[in-house]
Amino acid sequence: MIKIQDNGIGMTKEEVIRLGNPYYSTKKEGTGLGMFMVYSTINKVNGKIQVDSEVGRGTTFTISIPV
Repeated sequence: MIKIQDNGIGMTKEEVIRLGNPYYSTKKEGTGLGMFMVYSTINKVNGKIQVDSEVGRGTTFTISIPV
C-alpha cells in the first residue's frame, strides 16, 4: 500500500470522479494523459486507487497493489 498526501487546494467530488479519464486535466496546459496512464497501470496489476479530497484541505491517494 502506498499513501500520498498533500495539503494543497484539494478537489471537488466531481473532479475526483473524473480522475483517470483520458484527456481530463485540472491544469490549463495539461494533456490529461498522466493520471490515465497511472490508473491504467495500477488496473493492469489488479491494484486499486482510492482518492480522498477536500477543497481547501488537500488530497490523499491510497494505492493498493496485491502481492
